[in-house]
Order: sequence, then C-alpha cells, then structure tokens
Amino acid sequence: MADLKSGCILFDIKFKFKDNEIGEKLIFILNNPKGNEPYLICRTTSKETAFRRRDPKGCKQNGKYFFLGAGDAYFEKDTWLQLDNIFEYKKTL
Repeated sequence: MADLKSGCILFDIKFKFKDNEIGEKLIFILNNPKGNEPYLICRTTSKETAFRRRDPKGCKQNGKYFFLGAGDAYFEKDTWLQLDNIFEYKKTL
C-alpha cells in the first residue's frame, strides 16, 4: 500500500460508525505513516445541513471541520472533512 499518502480519498464499503452500524463512507488520509504507524483518517460529508451554511474554504468551528468547495480534491460536491473524530487504520488497508 505504498501508494497511499496524505490527501488520498478512499471509499470504505465497511466503515464502522459510532453506533456500530456498518456502511459506505468516503474517507480522507491525513498522514504519511512511517514503519508500523497506522494511517490516520477522517470521514467526509457533503450534507450541508450538518453545517447550516457554505463557508469559505479552510478550517471551521475551532478546527473540527475543514471545508472544500465542489471540485477541490476531486470532490464533486461541497465537502467537509470531519476532523473531530480521527480514526486509525492499519497499513494493511
């Protein structure tokens, strides 16, 4: 998995949510791990209702979210990286 690095977007078909539901989710890799370090990933969402309005690009709400406009980082819709809950994935993604 040497191709994976920070900024990569993955489609996880078995993402485990906080309520233990399993579903599909776009995830975003935040780091470039070394050795046995895990990948640090965050969820994405394009549901603007969760944020009430379109914001200028960048970090929002004390660093909990990062807003990307449609077309940025290959996202077709306005998208928020959800930085308030970071997940670890082992390198055997």
